[in-house]
Amino acid sequence: MNDPVITHFDRTASEFDSIYSGKKSAFSRLLDRWLRWDMYERLRRSLDVVRAYPGVTVLDIGAGSGRFFLPLIEAGASHIVAVEPAEAMVAIARAHMKEVKIEDKVTIHQAAFLDWTNTVKCGVTLAIGLYDYLDDPVSYLKKSRDLTNQAMIASFPIRGTLRSAIRKVRLGMLKCPVFYYSQRQVEDLLRSAGYSSWEISKFGQLIFVVAKP
Repeated sequence: MNDPVITHFDRTASEFDSIYSGKKSAFSRLLDRWLRWDMYERLRRSLDVVRAYPGVTVLDIGAGSGRFFLPLIEAGASHIVAVEPAEAMVAIARAHMKEVKIEDKVTIHQAAFLDWTNTVKCGVTLAIGLYDYLDDPVSYLKKSRDLTNQAMIASFPIRGTLRSAIRKVRLGMLKCPVFYYSQRQVEDLLRSAGYSSWEISKFGQLIFVVAKP
């Protein structure tokens, strides 16, 4: 992951976390339910995949502030291995793990995924909100495939929407790169990374992928 991305998420970790924690004004929560419904839907669909593999170990790449950890455990994951490069995000995630008493269910590593040296495979690999910020998605997809036994879950923001244009301008002002995709481009990336099969769905502003290694 590019250093500007890590810098951005170190700076905005608390703001990002509030999207999932709901620790914001009632009006802001209402806006989130209206504008970001697809973000909550991709979590719901991710949990459905995890439920299909009871007792699975989940590798959460770009785990952010760790707000997926508890839902993943409640969906049947036996353990979560999390990788997140932003120090501020890891600090929030650790505090959340302690608050909900799941420290024994989660192993979190502060590292950029491509630099992470672990070689142990997990059942399900999760990469939600990760590919928005990568200029080399194939390398991440290949490494994800190598570390996955059952299913790789990922989301990609759709190219060419009004929201994507507004977001690109906003993040550009914050010096954070962001990347968008068409469904055909996502399929080409999966093919280049060596996945054997995949299912793709589109909802809201997102492309949602469940792929088999």
